[in-house]
Amino acid sequence: MFVETALSDKLMEAFQAASGGIDAHQVFATHQGRLGRPEDVGRAITHLAEDAGDWVTGVRYVLDHAVRIGCVFGG
Repeated sequence: MFVETALSDKLMEAFQAASGGIDAHQVFATHQGRLGRPEDVGRAITHLAEDAGDWVTGVRYVLDHAVRIGCVFGG
């Protein structure tokens, strides 16, 4: 999954050009129908930095809006 940044915009443009015009935003969009946003990642980081996240240790946060689940279950 991509997060919307200046770099991902360039990658999307390159993908669209190389693929003959396929809209990269549709290809890489999540189940919400959009790419991730910097504030989506920021909310996860904020949670970990606040008191609410003080018991979260030794885990890996996957910030992909369930894209991996869709791949596992064929969605």
